[in-house]
Amino acid sequence: MPEKSARRLRRSVRNVDTVSHMGGAEFVLILPDIENDEAVEKACERILCEIRRPFPWTKKPPSTRLQTSA
Repeated sequence: MPEKSARRLRRSVRNVDTVSHMGGAEFVLILPDIENDEAVEKACERILCEIRRPFPWTKKPPSTRLQTSA
């Protein structure tokens, strides 16, 4: 499932952003050149929207938690 999650994460960010699988279900995303708080919020919304979609083999969305730092 980490491969499918990574694919979803890559689809939700820009080409200049980095998605890194740290292990298990943990990923780090590096989003350079974010211009303001509103852009951060929009990026987080896109990421959460994509990653919370249920996978085809399950009926419910995966459990997710998003932490941000600057």
